[in-house]
Parts: sequence; structure tokens; C-alpha cells
Amino acid sequence: WEDVLGGPAGSPDEDFFARGGHSLRVIRLLGRIEREYGVRIAVADFLAAPTVREVARLLEGSGPAGIPARSRSAHPGTGRPAGPAARPVGPDDARLDPGIVFRGRPGPFDQRDAVLLTGATGYVGSHVLAELLDRTTGPVLCLVRAEDPDAARRRLSAALRSRGLRPDASDPRIVPVPGDLTRPGLGLDGTDREHVVRATTVLHLGAEVHHVSGFHHLAAANVGGTAELLRICAEGRPARLHHVSTLGVFRDAPGGDRPRTITEATPAAAERHPRGRGYAAAKWAAEHLVAQALARGADARIYRLGRAGGSTTGAVSEDDFLSRLLVTSTALGCHPDDPRLATDALPVDTMARALVALALADGAPGTVHHLHHPRRTPLAELLAVHDRRTGRTTPAVPLDTWLGRLADAEAGGTALPALAYREYFRDLRDHPDARLPDHRNDATLAALRAHGISPPALDDALVGRWWQNLDRSTRA
Repeated sequence: WEDVLGGPAGSPDEDFFARGGHSLRVIRLLGRIEREYGVRIAVADFLAAPTVREVARLLEGSGPAGIPARSRSAHPGTGRPAGPAARPVGPDDARLDPGIVFRGRPGPFDQRDAVLLTGATGYVGSHVLAELLDRTTGPVLCLVRAEDPDAARRRLSAALRSRGLRPDASDPRIVPVPGDLTRPGLGLDGTDREHVVRATTVLHLGAEVHHVSGFHHLAAANVGGTAELLRICAEGRPARLHHVSTLGVFRDAPGGDRPRTITEATPAAAERHPRGRGYAAAKWAAEHLVAQALARGADARIYRLGRAGGSTTGAVSEDDFLSRLLVTSTALGCHPDDPRLATDALPVDTMARALVALALADGAPGTVHHLHHPRRTPLAELLAVHDRRTGRTTPAVPLDTWLGRLADAEAGGTALPALAYREYFRDLRDHPDARLPDHRNDATLAALRAHGISPPALDDALVGRWWQNLDRSTRA
């Protein structure tokens, strides 16, 4: 631990992340343990309790000579000792305060109404902010983690500018509200809280988005923040909450002849996520809070997002899964041949336009929309566009071969962007019969057609614009 962290590990019960750990350091730590002890500890198990003591417990349970003990406590089909990540997140992890009760519902949206937006500095959120400024005439209150309004406005300005969006953060309709989803009452003082409770529409995109973190790290922002927003919706003027979630609240299916089909009508209440898979678990728990609020009379809707791709103008997020996978594959000169890596990415500006159009329209409480591209585009098609542009060849290779080349690059001192998702790729390799759900969003697509919105084709022109920006960012 001290070698990976570059300093003292602290006590045996001190949290890895509290000592300066981050996702790449997790990968390095577990990779070194695997090489030196011959034991593979799942990232999910580590994240559920990232302490020296828990790692020692997992190693003790692995059996002599690093051979995993096969016992009744092992993960099914792996022979590995079950860690704390095996305990799923359930209803007891998300109980809405019984004092939160909803009285009355807001009327139809008026363009002059104040809108409260969380997550405005994020990739999707900044595009939603731009869309709100185009579609409404009232103030947009942006909850931003910052010390004061000036610092919050600077963060908003940087987010808009970095994504090539037109709105000027100095626009008086943008009202920065310094706050924090992890704090009681969102950390709002009296004046800011008075502004916020006057909003009749709340678009909740804010979240701690970190796929290599456990539930206990993400619950404060993703679950606690949702609870505080529901409290505000209950205390102020009647407000409508538009809760943005993820398709990841549905678990992957085990092997079988046909994948499970997921639609907007598929219930998520019975899904269970291990604590080590913190993002999906926390978003499921947040949805569970919204379901309790709906039962108490809240006016809320849920929007589950798939992957947000680059915009139709070509702007991309370098940090998302798809960009990391594409850039890594071009760097390795090959891509993994696995149909489960086909993407349902929806251009981010299309996603934002669709979300705002649906949120501002009339709809029944409890309505669920799924925003993703209806066609899954194979990874080979996206890389073929790059190859035609550059004259290079990025052939398909078995997933295990690709992982080996990724490991060789790391051993040579090059940590390529997809390394942060190595555990995910390993799971795909180790479970070749596992099927991803078949997501269908026909009801959402029909609702969007009424607003003149349809997903664009991921053709050579659009994907070529993505590659132009990805290539520019890798050269920089």
C-alpha cells in the first residue's frame, strides 16, 4: 500500500481513498497483489471495504499457496472467497424521512418559471443548461459545489467553454447557487435556500460519477443529495422533480439463449447491486427514494440514461468509457472482438435536447423514459471510420489478447485510458456466456417524435467528427 500510495498507509482500518488513493492506484495495487500472491481480488470486493485489514482477510481466505479456497462462502462460479461486496444494497439503505410529505402538485410548466438544475458542470448537465437557456425565459438556478457565487460562476464558465457551448456564464438568467449534494440541506444558507424553494421544476442530474468506487463512498451525494432535493420539493412551492438515473440500475443477465429485454415498463425495484459496484447501487437507491416520494404524492419522473456520446458537432468527453476504449484501441493497434462492447451511445446534445423537451412537457407522475440510441453500433464500425481517415488498420483480436497487450503497455510504463476499466473487461472475458440486457425504448422514441426529435445515425460524418477531436486530444 505504501509503495502505491507513495506514503504511509495509516492504520489497518484507514480508507485507501482517504490516503490519496484513486482509480488507477486501485488497479496498480490489485495488480501487484495478484502478481505477488497469485490471488485476484475483485475491484468490487476491494471497494466495499478498502482497508489493509480487509485485504488481509481476503488473502487469508484464499487458501494455501494463493489458491482460492472453494467453500460455501465463495462467489458462485469463481471459487473466490466472498467479500463484503457480495452483500447487496437494498431498501434498508434508502429510507425516505417519514416527515417528508407532499401537498399539492405544480401546474403546467411556464417558460418564465424558475428551474433548479443540479450537475450543470457535468458533461450532460452543461448541455442541459444550454438547452434550458434556449427553451425557457426564466432563471436557471445552478447548484454548484463552490465556496461562493463567483467561484460557482467560474466553474460553470469553464464547463461551458470546454465543451464548445455558446451560452455565456455571465448571463444574468444563470443564477449560481453554491451548495453540496453531500451536505444536510445541500449546504444552502437562508438566502440561497429561499431562492431554491421557489423553483417549480427541478432537474436533478448531479451525481458523484465514479465507477471505481464503493457504495459507501457515493451514497452521500447520490442518495443523500436526492433525499435533500425531495425535502426541498416538499417544503417549498409544489415542485416537479425530474430525476436523472442510469440504465445501469438493471443488472446484467447470466448466460442464456436470449438476453433479458428491458423497457421503460420494466420494474427496477427488485434489482440488487453489490456494494462494491457503488455507482449503480447508489443510483438504484436514489430511485428507491423517488418511488417512496411518489407513493406520498410527489410529482416526479425518472429518466434513465445510456451512454452519452460525442455531440453532433464533434465535441467529445475524453474521460468516458467509450472514448477511453477507442483511444486505447488505436494506441494498441487492435480492438477487442466482443459483441457486448457495441455501444448504444446517444450524442450528448441530442440527449440533452430530448431530456429538456420531455421534462417541460405535460406528463403523469411516475413516468419513466429511457434515453439511449435504439441501435447498438459495433466497436469495429467506429474504429473503421478512424482507419479510413488515417490509413491505418486496427484489427479485431480476442479480448484476452487485447487485455494482454494492455497489461504489457502498463508494465512498460504506459497507463492507457482504458486501464481504469480493466476489471470490467476481465469480467467479460471470464464470463463469455453472460448477456447484456436488450434495451428497448420504443415508448420514449414515440414521445420524442412528437417533439421532432430522433436519434441521428452514427455514420461516417458524425463519427469522423468525434475522431477528429479524439485525435487532437491525444496529440495534445
